[in-house]
Amino acid sequence: MILIYEGSEVNSDDAEIEEKIINEEKEKERVVKKFFKTIYEKERKEEKEKTLNSEKLSEEMKLYYHMYYNARIFFGKYTGTIEVNLKGEMLTVYFPILPIAKRINEDMEEDFSQGVNRLSRGEKIKSLL
Repeated sequence: MILIYEGSEVNSDDAEIEEKIINEEKEKERVVKKFFKTIYEKERKEEKEKTLNSEKLSEEMKLYYHMYYNARIFFGKYTGTIEVNLKGEMLTVYFPILPIAKRINEDMEEDFSQGVNRLSRGEKIKSLL
C-alpha cells in the first residue's frame, strides 16, 4: 500500500516505522520529564524543610514560608498557559484551572467533545456554553 505524505509517496511500512519512532520519542520525553520533576520536587521539599527547621526564624516567618510554599504548589497545579501568536509576536497567556477540572476523566472529556455542535462558529460557542 502506498500513501501520499506531504507531496511524496511513502510506503505504509515507512509510516508505521515513523509512528513507532514518534511514540518512542514521546515515551522518552515523558520519562525525562518525570525524572526531572522528581528531582525538582525533592529539592523543593529539602529546601522547605531546611527553611522551616532553621532555629533563627521566628514562628511568624516559618508560617509565612509554609504558606508561600503551599501557594506555589497550588498555583503551579491550577494555572494553565497557552502561547498566542498576535501579529507575529508570541505571547504567553496564563489562566486559572478550576480545581474541579482535575476530577474530569477522559470519558467525560470525550462525551463533552462529541456533544459539541460544530456546524458553525456560533453554534459551536452556544453548545460550549
